[in-house]
Amino acid sequence: MKLGDYLKTNQISPRDFGLSIGIKHKATVYRYLNGLRFPSAAALDRIKSATQGKVTADDFVATYRERHGEQLVLETSA
Repeated sequence: MKLGDYLKTNQISPRDFGLSIGIKHKATVYRYLNGLRFPSAAALDRIKSATQGKVTADDFVATYRERHGEQLVLETSA
């Protein structure tokens, strides 16, 4: 489930959701929703927990691909 769908279904504003998971800047959640920013691993964990596992990293990859039309490449530290 995409984060936007989760928020709409549960009648939660992006700002309130962001505050509930420790995100202080409301623009950050809007950027997640619009595929302009990919959440950090820590933010993904908090999002997954807050949504009871209904929103996962895969959902953000799908949003990114829809917006950018390309494969998302995540860098990992070696």
